[in-house]
Amino acid sequence: PNVWGTILSGATPISTTSYLLSPLFDFNNAVNTTLKFRMNRRLGTSGAVRISFADGLFTTWQRLGETNDPEGINWYNATSGVVGGVTGPVWNGQSGNYVEHTLELPTMFNYRLGRGVRFRIEFQSSAIGLNEGVVIDNWEILPPPPREI
Repeated sequence: PNVWGTILSGATPISTTSYLLSPLFDFNNAVNTTLKFRMNRRLGTSGAVRISFADGLFTTWQRLGETNDPEGINWYNATSGVVGGVTGPVWNGQSGNYVEHTLELPTMFNYRLGRGVRFRIEFQSSAIGLNEGVVIDNWEILPPPPREI
């Protein structure tokens, strides 16, 4: 019943950049975590979505992951798209339904002592065509799976 979305009914305005900020996540005791969520995209010709992160100071946002990241599943499907004037890997096009995305978070997330981490979903609507946007659901930060001994 609760999702994050650009717009839940109708179309987004054309050529618009929007940002959705996550709550602050505490990684003080976290090691080898994975980000997991489901996303449904309906983007126009030049529409794009990407995820960035910043530490508790929120001074610099960094892109999270690469196209077809080896540490992830369904992580960015395009090598180059523009969001907020920044070119780089993105999700684009239409997913047709909810698709699960996962990414093992980089080791820089391990033990972020004294500073939380915030994620930012960055959305760029298309200048032309369908612009229903993006919906994110079931956002989770998961611990590593237990090891077999």
